[in-house]
Amino acid sequence: MNDIEQREFRADPLKLKRLRVAAAITRKDVVDLTDLDKTTVSKIFRGDPVFLKSLSTLVDKVFHISNPLEVLHPEELAAMGAMTD
Repeated sequence: MNDIEQREFRADPLKLKRLRVAAAITRKDVVDLTDLDKTTVSKIFRGDPVFLKSLSTLVDKVFHISNPLEVLHPEELAAMGAMTD
């Protein structure tokens, strides 16, 4: 595992909520679609730090977003030096 995979990242809870509401799915639906633990799913939606693999799995399987950077918290993006809107 490389350093980025071992580091924990925070998602943007507002972006994830908007995506979830637009898709008309519940958190239980997310757990069922991803096979992630419900505690992990809750952490992701709250914006708590999780491993990149967990975040990637959720956004790919549920929202068909292949790049988890699209849902990272703005502070995470700033820390990485990425451009934010």
